[in-house]
Amino acid sequence: MRLLYLYTNAEDKKDAINRSLIALQCPFNGQTPMTNRLIDVQTRFHTMYTLDFLYRLNFIDHQGDLIGLGGFITNL
Repeated sequence: MRLLYLYTNAEDKKDAINRSLIALQCPFNGQTPMTNRLIDVQTRFHTMYTLDFLYRLNFIDHQGDLIGLGGFITNL
C-alpha cells in the first residue's frame, strides 16, 4: 500500500513504477534459491488481492491512483 502512495504522489510515474517493481522483486534480503520462488508467488498473489480489494472499495482507480480516503488507508 505504501507503493501505491509512492506512485500517486510521484511526479515521474515511470520512475515510481520501476521503484515499485524493484521493491516487489526483492522483498526479503535473506532468501535462499529454494524459498525464492515460493516467496515470489506469495508476494504476487498478496499484491493482486490487495489491489483488487482496494479497487472494489473505490480507494484506487483503474490506473492505481488513490481516491478519497485511499491516502489515509495507506497509513494505517
